[in-house]
Amino acid sequence: VDLYHSNAKKVETTASGISVTGKLNSQTSVGSDFAGYFYNSAGSGNGTSLVARGGANNSTPNFQVQDYNGNADFTVTGTGDVGIGRSDPQNIVGTSGGGLVIKSGAGRAGTTSLFAVQDSSGNNSFLQLHNGQTTFSTGAAGSKVEAFKIADGGFITHTRASGSAQSMFGFKNGANFVGEIRTSTTATAYITSSDYRLKENVTAITSATDRLNQLN
Repeated sequence: VDLYHSNAKKVETTASGISVTGKLNSQTSVGSDFAGYFYNSAGSGNGTSLVARGGANNSTPNFQVQDYNGNADFTVTGTGDVGIGRSDPQNIVGTSGGGLVIKSGAGRAGTTSLFAVQDSSGNNSFLQLHNGQTTFSTGAAGSKVEAFKIADGGFITHTRASGSAQSMFGFKNGANFVGEIRTSTTATAYITSSDYRLKENVTAITSATDRLNQLN
């Protein structure tokens, strides 16, 4: 069975199904229903339910899911870039050796974060890889503050805002802080606690003044 429009074949039945030339528009006005449904009823094997193949310009979306107003919810380009919530994805998501790989696309700025986690207040944690360096940052998207950086050679830096006594690392035993490392603008201090109740074999010092004088 063939269907024509203006003497051009648009729909034909084939041995494997139906072939459509042009756009396929499926529409429904039922709010609780879906407009299209693709289903492979094979009980076994690796049958594919849907294949979307783009044109020669691979930078354009091969597959896209849009909201009611036509805004992109999910986009896949011909080069394998995947985006959620944007029409021009610049990350490549894939697997390698059984793990997840997120790779920056060729058109993406090297200083742009590859991964970000955001809470309901808009606070973010960022992971950025650029020129062999791995950087962890926090803060709003437009005002990221670097916290840790691992350089190409393995050198690690921990950065905080400049101050006279900035705590860099803290050490806890259970729920209690037992020490920390602080920095000023010119020095590093190692802060530890000392409790006489934890000491053993305490011996009283005799002739303390004489011993101090011997230091000279």
